[in-house]
Amino acid sequence: SAMVKRVELTSEDEKVLEHIHRFRITTPQVLAKLFYPAEAIEDVRYHYRELRRAGCVGVGQLYGHQPYYYLTHHAALDYFNERDAGPLDEQRLIDAYAVVAFCCLGATLRQRLTLREFTHDFPDLLKPFPPSHGYYVDIDDAKTRLGLVKVDRAFNYQRSGLHLDRIVKERIKHPAWKRVIEHDDFVVTFVTAWPDKAKRIAEVFASHPQPTPCRIHVVEELRHMVSRRAKEL
Repeated sequence: SAMVKRVELTSEDEKVLEHIHRFRITTPQVLAKLFYPAEAIEDVRYHYRELRRAGCVGVGQLYGHQPYYYLTHHAALDYFNERDAGPLDEQRLIDAYAVVAFCCLGATLRQRLTLREFTHDFPDLLKPFPPSHGYYVDIDDAKTRLGLVKVDRAFNYQRSGLHLDRIVKERIKHPAWKRVIEHDDFVVTFVTAWPDKAKRIAEVFASHPQPTPCRIHVVEELRHMVSRRAKEL
């Protein structure tokens, strides 16, 4: 549509749009780290305003006065031939933020798998389950695995083992998933907002053998987004 094409995008602009498309949302902090490491957050917001003027991105509220950016429907269709764009409801926003923070703000940069990539790479794994936003490529152990991000939405840390068991049991019933799990090609990452809770979850997992490798990652900003009760549980 003419709406998007009117402005000449630089190759950097296109990389930013690809990044937002991959993760569904992004934030000024993530953009600063990935694309503008030498610039102040204010200047990063300037780049965003240019993309907004071009009709490519919109802004929503992550929490408080923290913004997040998303692709407009025009940009999603024009550049990626996809319809999933625009602002997110609260639950999807929590998942999307956990994934982009885990993949892009930690010491290791990770790639989220888009639905198109997942369908192409793992067609047999898609059939038994609705597609999840949380799949990524895990490269942490010098072995590449399919990773799945699960957000701690206030479960009791003592139940983390049950969560992992359930994730694996649901999948292992299906032959393609069974192969992946038995070949040690699957890992689950629990993302929580609280460092002390992360430590406790790790202790639960260390206390006896788990059905699949698991990681625990802390994204403290999530405490503004998940329920107030979460910390106590």
